[in-house]
Amino acid sequence: MQDNAQGLHGHFKFCEYREIGTLHIERGKTCEDFTCCGEHPETGVTAVVLSDGAGSCAHAQAGSEVTARAALDYVLAQDFDELYRMSREDFGAGLLGFLHAELMCAADQLGTELMELSSTLLLAVMAPDGRYLWFHVGDGLIAACSAESGCWILSQYFHVIASNFTTFVTVPGTEFDYGRGDGGIDGFLLTSDGPENYLAENGELTSHGSLILETGFLYTPDRMVQELQGVTSLFKRQGMYDDCSFTLLCDRSRALDMYYGMDPAVRRKLFSSLECTSGRSADRMILLFDAMRLRPDGMALPELTRLLHTHKDSRTRSKLAPLVENGILMQIGSRYYF
Repeated sequence: MQDNAQGLHGHFKFCEYREIGTLHIERGKTCEDFTCCGEHPETGVTAVVLSDGAGSCAHAQAGSEVTARAALDYVLAQDFDELYRMSREDFGAGLLGFLHAELMCAADQLGTELMELSSTLLLAVMAPDGRYLWFHVGDGLIAACSAESGCWILSQYFHVIASNFTTFVTVPGTEFDYGRGDGGIDGFLLTSDGPENYLAENGELTSHGSLILETGFLYTPDRMVQELQGVTSLFKRQGMYDDCSFTLLCDRSRALDMYYGMDPAVRRKLFSSLECTSGRSADRMILLFDAMRLRPDGMALPELTRLLHTHKDSRTRSKLAPLVENGILMQIGSRYYF
């Protein structure tokens, strides 16, 4: 089973991907990870959520879905200014209390105990003005990225008792990790514990983790889902057997800065259609991305022809074709989106 969703037209790019693990297939189980993303239609505040149901519980899949959807509803239905002003303790109590009520309702409907819906929670929220919040209960990984500072791990569960032991949102008084800030983070990556060992090593993000975050700013969400499929297949070949899920949230206005902040060798390999340009052509490509990153509603072909001074729409279409083929731009009819 595979599932994905993506967002393209707001201030932020976001995408999600999840895939059932080989061990769950062998045991006839469903995928117990759940991901969801959304944006507020008026404020532009955008959130990505990931939850991993406890495999030992009878309703792990239901638990992760209820937890993820409820967390997304909680942060998008409320005024972000109020959420941002809350103390760590008040934010945690409010969110966990809301989740507890939603999970109790689900448990009653299923005729089971609350603990049978136990799940983890990873959440990141960004506002167009640069403010952000993140919240983490249980295992999994939250990483962040900025054009100036690179990529790093924000939150990772430390397994004290055993590698498969963690805490859940259903545990009374559960421990949680939390952060907020104003600027300094341009994007977030959230993952379940399935790929965690392949993305983190000795408290540092691996090259795979950094590359996922960096390309999230530059690829279209559809292309990014393809990349996450490829990463998942690679990790499975290397021995990953658990469910695997990712959510990404990236500020599209920082895409050009992220592009120039990448390792030059990696940049040349991934974006040869941009790297091969030089002189006046390169300057015009910079103009293109500088304009398109601020136009989540896309740009029509005649607009782009004027911007690039190509004089004919047919020439513009030809110049943009490699960018569409490489998954940097998305073309819908005669309109282009970044």
